[in-house]
Amino acid sequence: MSFIDAVEMSIRMTKGEGDFPDLSDLNQSEIEKLIVLSIDNESLKGFGYTHYRIINSGEKSSTILIKDGVIEGYPTLEVRLYAYPDFNQLNVDVFGDDLIIVSECFSYRVERDDCEFFFVDMNGYTEVRRISSEMMPPEDFDKKLRTKSIAL
Repeated sequence: MSFIDAVEMSIRMTKGEGDFPDLSDLNQSEIEKLIVLSIDNESLKGFGYTHYRIINSGEKSSTILIKDGVIEGYPTLEVRLYAYPDFNQLNVDVFGDDLIIVSECFSYRVERDDCEFFFVDMNGYTEVRRISSEMMPPEDFDKKLRTKSIAL
C-alpha cells in the first residue's frame, strides 16, 4: 500500500461547551476578533502528525453568520494534516474509529468578561478525505509543502 502524505478534515463544530459571553454591544469585526482557533498540538503530535495547514478558517466559513451582536450557525474548519515522511508513523485511523479523537484537537473559543465558550464537533459531523494531489514522495515535502504548513 502506498503512503499518503495528507488528509483533509472538514470539522463542523455544531455543538458548544461553556458559557457564551454577551456580545450584544459589539459589531461584526469586534466579534470576529474574539473567535480564536484552539489547536491541541501535543495530541496531534502524539498521534504521529507532524504538520498541519488551515485550508479554510471556520470563523469565515459559510456556515457561520455574525450580525447584530450575535453569532448564528457554527464554524466549519477545513484543515490538512501531514505525517512526514509518511503515514506509517501514525497510531490513529482517521478513516475509522479515531476520526472523533483527532477532530477534538480543534475548537473555536469565544471569550469575553470571564465567560468562555468552545465550538466543537460533538455530533460526529467531521468528514475526512485523502488528498491525492499531495500524494508525493517524502523528499518533495520540503520543496513544495513545508513552507505552506505549520510544524507541530
